[in-house]
Amino acid sequence: MRVLMVNSFYESHCGGLEVVAGAIARGLAAQGHDTVWAASNSTEPPASVLNLTAQGYTTIDPGTAIGVPLPVPSPGAIGLLWRALKGADAVVVHDCLYLPVIATFCMARLRRKPVLIIQHIGEVPYTNILLRTLMRIANATIARPMLARAEQVIFISAATEDYFADVAFQAPPEVIFNGVDANVFAFRPGCRADWRRRFGFGPSQTVALFVGRFVEKKGLAVLREMASSAPDVTFAFAGEGPIEPRQWNLHNVAVFKDLRGADIAALYHAADALVLPSVGEGYPLVVQEALACGLPVVCSREIGDADPHAARVLTLVERLRDPADNAAAFMLALRQAVAADDVHKAAERSAFALARYSWDRMTERLSVHLTRVVRANLRDGGVAVPAR
Repeated sequence: MRVLMVNSFYESHCGGLEVVAGAIARGLAAQGHDTVWAASNSTEPPASVLNLTAQGYTTIDPGTAIGVPLPVPSPGAIGLLWRALKGADAVVVHDCLYLPVIATFCMARLRRKPVLIIQHIGEVPYTNILLRTLMRIANATIARPMLARAEQVIFISAATEDYFADVAFQAPPEVIFNGVDANVFAFRPGCRADWRRRFGFGPSQTVALFVGRFVEKKGLAVLREMASSAPDVTFAFAGEGPIEPRQWNLHNVAVFKDLRGADIAALYHAADALVLPSVGEGYPLVVQEALACGLPVVCSREIGDADPHAARVLTLVERLRDPADNAAAFMLALRQAVAADDVHKAAERSAFALARYSWDRMTERLSVHLTRVVRANLRDGGVAVPAR
């Protein structure tokens, strides 16, 4: 089967969605599907491997300054995607509110190609009322109609599925959790001292870790309050984005960039807990990776709602409106989680994550859905274009 997968950025953009897209692209290729992964060439594309080809397209991103990715495809990008669709049997796109995805979806309708949408998020409650209102309007006028017309919809969390529960889907949607690479992310307690030295952490130092894009919805304002109020705790930030934690001028903040794979796994093992006070998430991959490494995870309750089975291995915090109050609640939960942790709980978290989250299972289920929609499309003579 020839599959075209489209999202906004490659993994080198350092976002969770992009890491998921990369794992899915490689998984589909490993199953023998001839996969083309099209994303913005604003960052480095992955190396081509057997059955997987990267096709970068040109974009501009006017949303960078406000921390909201808004890649706008160039006319050449539209042409590239149109040509790529011609040779595809099916199309996979990630999240509905990105312009390259919207354009691909519309062109796939014209090309009569079946579309599978992987929806990561529902609503992001931005503090900016204009952004919050615009997203609600976009979900109502763009996301929901696209989800209703796609041949198959996959949600990566139960919370996202609940948010879009009112959509009249063409086929029953399915929740398929992101996977974890067990060869990279696994509990290895014997190496902790070496990894702490590698990152410059003292043996008795408490290290709270954040991994992800440095943007508003990830809770950077809460983390800043936490770091300001707890000088005895080191706050390690792994990632990048428009917010720069080093500009807070706090002695207990450390920033690590360009870490991926085994390097991120080493940082998980060097830390005492992952802290993620984010809002409007689906189910962040970093939560699953941290659990697989045995790390305590302190996160917003809405993240726990994404997979109710994970609640027993997560420390969940109710989100409060005031950043200072929110920071105090997360700080208390962090100290309690670190104080109560031991090697047995770490092993339990790792075993849970590795048993529940698998890239192989995810791509196998995607392959089943893709095979079904392609066969139906061939039988029906192509996707019908709705009458105007």
